[in-house]
This record gives sequence, C-alpha cells and structure tokens, in this order.
Amino acid sequence: MIKRFSIAIFLCIILIAAAEAQSPQFGLRFGPSFTTVGGDSFEPNAFVVGYHIGGYYQVPMEGKFTFEPGLQWSTKGSEISFVGLPASARSRNSYLDIPLLVKYNASKSVFLLFGAQPSFLLNSVRVIRSNGDKIVDEREVLRDSYNTFDLAGIVGLGVNMGLGFNVQLTYEHGLTNITSDSSTEFNRGFKLSIGKSF
Repeated sequence: MIKRFSIAIFLCIILIAAAEAQSPQFGLRFGPSFTTVGGDSFEPNAFVVGYHIGGYYQVPMEGKFTFEPGLQWSTKGSEISFVGLPASARSRNSYLDIPLLVKYNASKSVFLLFGAQPSFLLNSVRVIRSNGDKIVDEREVLRDSYNTFDLAGIVGLGVNMGLGFNVQLTYEHGLTNITSDSSTEFNRGFKLSIGKSF
C-alpha cells in the first residue's frame, strides 16, 4: 500500500511539474556512496563504499527554489567485524532510489537540498571474508530477509561549477525498518555526486 501510494505521488508530481515548467533541464549524476546501518537499539557498523548512478529532472519553481525528482541505481550496506576472529561480513544491497528534492539556490554557485526518497530493493548480496578467503552469498532467502520498500529523508549542500556541472553532498537518513525479521535496522549514508545538466 505504501509503495503504491509513493509511486502515485511521484507520478503526479512529475506530471504537474512538467506541465507547469518554464525551462526544465535533464541531467545525469553519479559518484561514490558511503553507507552503514543503524537503529534505535543497534550499534552502527563500519561504513562501506558503494556507488550511485542515475538521472534527474530540474523544474524551476517560485523564487529561488527548484524541484528535482530523479532515479538512481544505488548500492548500500554495512560491514561487521567479528571480535576475536579474523573474519568480516559485508552486506551489499542494490536499490532503485527515487529522490524527490527541493533545491534552494542560495546564490548562483551554492545551493541547499532537502526532501524525501522512496527506494525499492532490487538485489541483496553478503560477502564474507575469513583467513584470506572470500565467500559471496546471493541466495534468494537473503533478499527475503529485507523489506522491499525503504523511505529516507535527505539534506544536502551543492556547488554549481559552470558549464552545467555541479557537485553535491547529501545525507540520507532512513525512516523505515529495512529488515523483515524482528530486528530494527535503518539505512544511513552519504552520497558525493557529480552532475551534468543538459
């Protein structure tokens, strides 16, 4: 129900924005992601490096504001080291992120970002390293241990570099439990992005 509602809202916003846009711009964005998992009673694990890549659509609004919906393929996860053992386990989940951002253009160069991001789980992998060996677990049961839908709040800061290029750093704070079992875990992470508007 929540997933369908989020998709419906996203499509309505896109259609309304496209109809009222004065000079919309498309763009591409990619870069590294630095993610971990946290929770109310969950000690954060080490951050792991992943990536994100996708596109966005900029729609001018009133004043200094711009609406920027997008689509991104993004990898998220965390790493756990086992005390007293030469082993570690890294979770690596792939998501389809749908950032729905509002950009405040503080100046011609600097902008602020805030908004929400529905996400849909596409794949889940666990990589276990022990004594120099590497085991990749891609079983379907692993993916089934995660919820397929996630929702995060986003804040960020960016700089326009000229010629349509921009760089931004965003923080994503997961608001929904990502596990389907009795534990409570949330995605946490940063994205450093390079974008190009056309």
